[in-house]
Amino acid sequence: MKKIAILAVIGVAFLSACSGSIRRSELYPRPLPQKPAKRLVHDASRHVGEPYRYGGTTQKGWDCSGFVRTIYQNSLNITLPRTADEMSHLSFPIPPSYARAGDLVFFRIGHKKASHVGIIIGRDEFIHVSTTSGVIISSLSDPYYRRYILAIKRIPPELVASTR
Repeated sequence: MKKIAILAVIGVAFLSACSGSIRRSELYPRPLPQKPAKRLVHDASRHVGEPYRYGGTTQKGWDCSGFVRTIYQNSLNITLPRTADEMSHLSFPIPPSYARAGDLVFFRIGHKKASHVGIIIGRDEFIHVSTTSGVIISSLSDPYYRRYILAIKRIPPELVASTR
């Protein structure tokens, strides 16, 4: 009986020594480094006011995923999938409190899957393409958008590695 008690104590001590505390922020991929994130926000912001166009991928007219894909490609040489739903499957979910410039925000508007995407540009702001207003900056706390948020996600580290 003494041997079992001693083994149990040693086992507990061993397990607690092996299980260091992990900070919650270490559970998620790192955000874009500061310089690439600033470049991405700057490049995206230059397009504010440009029109919406179904399937659009140029300044003559954008759709939401075409805008996000083009900005990432031109600013950071990162190729993302073409649709909001495909992008949502590529990236890692993070809590809203961890959102940083360059993270993607996905919305489910009238669909079961991600149907709209924007780029986080600040604590409470994202840039996206509205069907009625074109490229705009909106607040994540706006009741309309807050109602439809599906997830905030981060680009996979292996895609970001080339931007450092």
